[in-house]
Formats: sequence, structure tokens, C-alpha cells
Amino acid sequence: MKKIILATDFSRNAKNAIEYGIQLFGIQGVNYIIVNSFVEPKATTNVVVSMNDLLRKESIKGLKVLEHSLTEQFPSVSLDSRSLYGSIASVIEQITLDEKVYCVVAGTKGLSALERFVMGSSTLDIIKNVKLPVLLVPEGSAFHSIERVALAADYHHMEQVQFLSPLIDIISEQDAELKIVHVHTLNETLNDDEASEDMKLHNMFLTLKHEICSELNTDVVLGILAFTERNEIQMLAMIARKHTFFDRLFHKSITKEMTKLSRLPYLVLHE
Repeated sequence: MKKIILATDFSRNAKNAIEYGIQLFGIQGVNYIIVNSFVEPKATTNVVVSMNDLLRKESIKGLKVLEHSLTEQFPSVSLDSRSLYGSIASVIEQITLDEKVYCVVAGTKGLSALERFVMGSSTLDIIKNVKLPVLLVPEGSAFHSIERVALAADYHHMEQVQFLSPLIDIISEQDAELKIVHVHTLNETLNDDEASEDMKLHNMFLTLKHEICSELNTDVVLGILAFTERNEIQMLAMIARKHTFFDRLFHKSITKEMTKLSRLPYLVLHE
């Protein structure tokens, strides 16, 4: 049975992400773990002790209310709730020490407040510190059947391909088409190594409907934006590597144009 973590801070945005995740991954053969974390405020020791007790009680109470709401909405869903002390990234890591987790689902604020999102949200903490597939669901995203998924790819050599399994599963279960997009900053032909990586990607997705595409743009991020808009992409998958598209996506100097791309659900895959 797949175990999927649903991160929540009890906001409307987090509830929406949870609903999206359950509708995407389904209820057959899946156990969802709803996780809420809490940390003490900066205060004196005596105040912290009483505050921790209060925060724990409120966390447990919130989880019970959320679990009841979800079981009414999805009657056959398998749910487990965890209220844990610490940052959301640290408690997720704690869970994965004892349990094999398939994916994490978390909400984003839609980047309407882009600077706050980039400069230290819990969601970004999860992406950077939890080496699991993470599905990011922007604020207000409603689930619809997915017809087109884009994978933002580069030509870095991939030693293993198991980390792509959640992407393959989503495409298979949704009967979607995968568009693998490389952004080129210059109009030039592929060298032998790049052509070899293209062939490897083609073989990875051989049993799925897929297409390898090129996008010409002076900026990688804006190239991805243009491609997703032109092809009506409904989900964007990316591979989390240092100094690549992933880092640029969450960099403080990101342009306002990226707020358009933020409307897409993201599947972040750690190689």
C-alpha cells in the first residue's frame, strides 16, 4: 500500500491541496498520513511548556476535525493523523525513518505573495530538505483529469531512474501525454552526449504517450513558462538538482512572470 503524507497547517489552502492529492492519487491501495507540526514560540521556559501543551492540543483537535471532514467527503479513504513537534520538514523526515513514504503533498500560496513564498515558507523547507517526491498544489487549484504533463529536463546524466516512478504512475493512471521539454538558449544542434540523454529519456517513457520537445529562449524559466502556456500544460514535473531550473524557480530574483507559472501544480522529483 502506498503511503502519502498530506502536510497541513489547517489553512484553506492546505485543505485544498489535500483534496487535490486524494483525487489525483485515489483511495484504492493508498494510506494517507495527515501531518501537522508545531514549534514553541520564543519565550521563557515556563511559558514555552504551557504553550507547547496548548499547541499540541490544538493540533490534535484540528487533525480530528480535518479527518472527519475528509472521511465525509471521501468515505472509503484510509487516513492516519500525526501531530508532531518540530518544523514540518523535520517531522516528515522523522516519519520516513520508520516508514516508506511514496510522496508528500503540500499547498503553496499561489505566489500571490511571491517574496514570502521564496524567503522561507514551510513548503520550500519541505522541498529543500525532504528527499521525497513532493506535489505542490497552488492556492485555488481544482482537480480535473490531467491530459498533458510537462517534464522540465536538462541534459545532465541520470544514473538511476527509479525517482521518476511517481511521474510515470500519474501519467499512466490519468492516461495523460508527457511532453519532455529542453530549453535551449541558443539555436544549435545537439551534441552526441545530449542526443544520448534524449534517447535515454525516450526509453524511460517508452510505454507512455510522450514527446521530446525543444524550446528556444534566452531564459530557461521564461522558456518553460512559454512552453506550458502554449501547450496548455496542467502539471509540471521537475528534477531537483543544484544550480538548475529548480534553484532558479525559487530564487529571490525571480521575475513577476513566474507568478503565471505558479498556477500549475508542480511535481518535484529528487534524483
